Amino acid sequence: MKEQPGAAGPVKTPDAGDEFLAKAAAKHFLTLGFKVTKPDGTAVLETRSSFVVEIRGLWLLITAGHIVRNLCRYKEQGFELSNFLLQEILDLGLELPVPMVFDPHECLFIDQDCGDYAAWQLNDNEVRLLKAGGIEPVNIANIKGEPKDYPVLALVGIPTESLEQVRSDRHVFQVAMIPLALIDHDLTEDEREQGLHRAQLLQQPVALVRDIDGMSGGPIFGVRRLPAETQYTIVGVQSGWFRESRITTFFEIHRLMFALDRMIERRMATEPEPPQSADEVASE
Repeated sequence: MKEQPGAAGPVKTPDAGDEFLAKAAAKHFLTLGFKVTKPDGTAVLETRSSFVVEIRGLWLLITAGHIVRNLCRYKEQGFELSNFLLQEILDLGLELPVPMVFDPHECLFIDQDCGDYAAWQLNDNEVRLLKAGGIEPVNIANIKGEPKDYPVLALVGIPTESLEQVRSDRHVFQVAMIPLALIDHDLTEDEREQGLHRAQLLQQPVALVRDIDGMSGGPIFGVRRLPAETQYTIVGVQSGWFRESRITTFFEIHRLMFALDRMIERRMATEPEPPQSADEVASE
């Protein structure tokens, strides 16, 4: 286990699925930890699920939109948000969690109508540290096929039920990988057009995760065996959750990427100087 100061503590990873974690999930998935101090002075540590994409040379952290909206509500209620830290889930090379400059009101994009997601640009120092730690962003070239093309789907994230605060500045949590079965038969045409999908959490011999609350914003991976290799790719970002039926909703990652690309293009067109990527800055 790994000790993380501030907003997270030792990270527990499951024994099964280490190959999948190492080859796919751990390269893109990050925990977003932070400290919430209430007006009465009491504080709690929280952790959310996220992953990194690259668009037009910019690194963006992706999570569910309602996570950012909840952080905005915290601030409106007088809570203090601090100690934002990005942490990978395996020993890829990050010696310490990466401190993150984050203001939920500065979130780049939140689409509350057809996609519950949020994205914000990581700064040059954050990108440099994440690269040094072995983190790789998802880009359009990484995305191969649609969810229906993959016989195995798996949601990766941090269930809230696994969080356990062991000290005032430490908590532990479990990284969960949950198999899913695609169930798109009852989607409306409008939902299909928007890129919405539904998936059933598959029954397991032991229900390791009773409630996936806290996994919002986590990536959904597709897994398929090809003649020469086993292929892993992110196919969506998790959003809604129906506890009684154990059905989750998610949006296709390639649609999200194209939407973000258009937004960034429009933003660049209105800026005097387009934002530079970390690589561009380093080459000057």
